[in-house]
Amino acid sequence: MDGGWWLPLIEKAYAKTHVNYEMISSGTHAEAAEFLTGSPAREFVTTVQSVDETWASVNNALRSDYMLTAACFIEWKGLVAGHGYIVKDFLSVVSPDGSSPVRLVKVRNPFK
Repeated sequence: MDGGWWLPLIEKAYAKTHVNYEMISSGTHAEAAEFLTGSPAREFVTTVQSVDETWASVNNALRSDYMLTAACFIEWKGLVAGHGYIVKDFLSVVSPDGSSPVRLVKVRNPFK
């Protein structure tokens, strides 16, 4: 097992402390993690930060071994709306034409 079981486990525990899943329908991963661990949590909003700022934040968080999740609110490039994803790794590679880096984020879908 690759450790990807913790997000659904946290979600279930968070829902149990709030009676049921319906009561947490508008919560975030950050709220749940902060509530259950007592550790500070932060959300990165990609519509507010530039791509470079978001990439630097992801880089710093993963290199510091922080728990990192992602959520998608619209269906986009294979991501399912309303699902949470565990961010496992990231990589920046040179694009085929050499014009700019291609930034890849490795995620795990705990719902499959």
